Amino acid sequence: MKKAKLIAAIIMSALLIVLTSCGKNILKKAYEEIITEYPSAVLCFEISDDGSFISVDTNPYDIDDYSVSGAFSVIPAFHEKLGLSDYIWEEMLHTSALDGRQTDGNGQIEVSRKYHPDSGLEAIYKLIG
Repeated sequence: MKKAKLIAAIIMSALLIVLTSCGKNILKKAYEEIITEYPSAVLCFEISDDGSFISVDTNPYDIDDYSVSGAFSVIPAFHEKLGLSDYIWEEMLHTSALDGRQTDGNGQIEVSRKYHPDSGLEAIYKLIG
């Protein structure tokens, strides 16, 4: 009986590791595809060293009323690659500075965002679960 429980625990641990790796690969894959598709906007997004999140900043230089060319195309492209609904992008477009940080997701990926007219839209795509 103990042997069966130990084997089950090992299988569950291995499955958890595989699922976590697959999720990180989703972010890395999306990141790599976006880099090739939107080379003019590469300055506005980056992936963490461990592949657990992607951040997008439409104004990475913090210049008042500025945004990187193509930056607003990158966000819906990430949504498509990560399986996030169009509704979340629509909500992002209507975020105001007074809203503070807002969060949405699909159960696998969480996206949080904040907006300010001077510093632009910032979003973080994070692996959850």
